[in-house]
Amino acid sequence: IKRIQRLAQEVSNIGANAFYLADSNGSLDPLDFAMLVNAIGSVADISVGVHTHNHRGLALSNTISAVDAGATWVDSAVRGMGKGAGNLIMEQWITYLVQHRELSENFDFGHLLELSDMLATDVPESAPQMDSVNLLMGYFNLPVECTQQISTINDYDTCIKVAKRLSKIGQ
Repeated sequence: IKRIQRLAQEVSNIGANAFYLADSNGSLDPLDFAMLVNAIGSVADISVGVHTHNHRGLALSNTISAVDAGATWVDSAVRGMGKGAGNLIMEQWITYLVQHRELSENFDFGHLLELSDMLATDVPESAPQMDSVNLLMGYFNLPVECTQQISTINDYDTCIKVAKRLSKIGQ
């Protein structure tokens, strides 16, 4: 926390107008995001943004928690397209905003859903992967570079042991 606070102060002092928190490994949870956003707000007068990944199925919950704590910038992608298990799914985020944050419905949600369906049909890579490998990557806070080492193991007990070892190496 202290390191994030120090970085937020430094970038604020040099004139940055936003500080982004990126959960690239999908390993944070809603309490982590709330704590980090609050910690930044306590030391720097700077907007906070979040970039969440969905390795543990928490991208939407993490984003809601961050916004509740004061984040004002949010990344999302149609169908959640992004590395591994993907990012915050835009379609879910928009429905949440309309239902719970009084977001105006002055946009064409039908067009967004058509785009989502078109991508699902025409771009197979657009489907985020919520598989065991990505779940382990998020659970052990492993970067995408470790995916190959984990995905080639067929025995889950061995896979978990390797993931634990890799997570200790990266610390």
